[in-house]
Amino acid sequence: MLPKALRSNGALYHVESLQWGNYALRIQCVVRELDGYTFYVGCSAREGWKFVTAEDGTVAQHEWEWAGKWGDEQMLLLPHLTSSSIT
Repeated sequence: MLPKALRSNGALYHVESLQWGNYALRIQCVVRELDGYTFYVGCSAREGWKFVTAEDGTVAQHEWEWAGKWGDEQMLLLPHLTSSSIT
């Protein structure tokens, strides 16, 4: 995912407002030693959309953080959205 030349211990890389369909993502990667990293993904609904809430009214999860080793695989399922014009 990240070229070895950029894997300097403590290096921080981030992207904000990455548009992915009706989502806006914030992505951050912090290099931890040469063999690992800490990764963060934040997710917001784009204008006109909102997160589908659970029956108890809590908002679906929209932030993730994990530590990993280079070459590990991770799959995220983004929360469901609904048009805010639907009642």
